Amino acid sequence: MFRLPLLLLVLMLAIASSLSAAGPSLHNGTLTLRTGDYEVTFVESAAWTLGRVNYRGKAIIVRTGANQSVLNLKSPREPGGEPWVGTSHGGEEITNVTLEVDGRPYPAEQFANAAPGTRYRLLKTSRLGPLLCESEVTLEPSGLTERFRFKAEGDLATARYLYVFMHCFAPTLGDWLAVLPDGQLVEEPFPGEKATHLRRDLKTLALYNEEQATGVIVRFPEAYHGEPGHSHFLINWPGRHHKHYFRVAATAVDGGEYLCHFEAFTGSKEAWRERARTAQP
Repeated sequence: MFRLPLLLLVLMLAIASSLSAAGPSLHNGTLTLRTGDYEVTFVESAAWTLGRVNYRGKAIIVRTGANQSVLNLKSPREPGGEPWVGTSHGGEEITNVTLEVDGRPYPAEQFANAAPGTRYRLLKTSRLGPLLCESEVTLEPSGLTERFRFKAEGDLATARYLYVFMHCFAPTLGDWLAVLPDGQLVEEPFPGEKATHLRRDLKTLALYNEEQATGVIVRFPEAYHGEPGHSHFLINWPGRHHKHYFRVAATAVDGGEYLCHFEAFTGSKEAWRERARTAQP
């Protein structure tokens, strides 16, 4: 009488093992990585920047706009064009991109053949106009880490500013909380129309979906100084995303390194607040 449950248990364990052992997949220029509770995509047509981030099947970051770093120029790259370089805006010159799986490197042409792993790192070197950019995005069971380094290779006077970080958070993450450099907490819901919030330096940013009881904490190792009057800010794009930007003057990023770490979890709103308050760099 106990044989059927035992067989079901064996089958469930086999399925779980198969899922956990799923390696990277590459389809139509989209690289998908899975580990722990996370699934993350990178898009070749957007210069191998983040496409989406899911946690336990729930959307955290969506591809309804550009994520990661983009440079604003004083003049368009070409007549009639946009003054942007990077991400899906184009103009980013990639010199190298490598996927590391538990320390083993795979060049772009071997992404589809990469072995399963637990810790993934997408390493990219590229040029954003006069800036050389080295980026590392690490995915592991504890979350997602982004690290960017910038070095001037041309005249930075040709550029206005750099969005070091851009994150298109799912619009279902309807509450946000920020921890300022002095430890002060600022907490507000997103309004129902396009609006801009914050415009300050901060230590931690947190967002929450009350209906799904899912929160995300974004930690910075230090309160980076952004461009005055801008720095970290949030914009509600109704029905698309709640977008986070971190803006720095182009002349201030030479030699700079910037890092942030994402951690998503399921829990109460009070647990989300407490995690944000106690997040360590």
